[in-house]
Amino acid sequence: MLRGGTIMTTFLFSMVFLKMKAKRNQVVGSALALFGVLIVGTSNIIFTDSSANGVDTSLQIVGYILLIASFFANGFQFVFEEKILSKYHIDPLQMVGFEGMFGLAIELVLIIIMTFVPCSFGIDACVFTQEGMPFL
Repeated sequence: MLRGGTIMTTFLFSMVFLKMKAKRNQVVGSALALFGVLIVGTSNIIFTDSSANGVDTSLQIVGYILLIASFFANGFQFVFEEKILSKYHIDPLQMVGFEGMFGLAIELVLIIIMTFVPCSFGIDACVFTQEGMPFL
């Protein structure tokens, strides 16, 4: 439900990096999206009793930070794609293919590295069992 934050970051990055002029309806739409994200985000904080469901407050804060970082990463990706597509003559489907291959290469490297990182969140969240053998 908080995916509306991508609208706001894409709007801001478009104005900064692409030097786009914002129209009134775009500003109002982005402000409404931001307002909706704030309502959903704060309602989750206000109306959730974290002690009752066993969720650590520090993990919730880390989750919110990662969520905000994903908004900025998504907004940057959309603006970067638009800049590349306007500068170079690349077929959009070819660019999507390049993104997929690049993402696959990064994920493969990260999966191999993260397999050997110790986990302190409990056995259900970890890759390794108590015997030290990975789940297969």
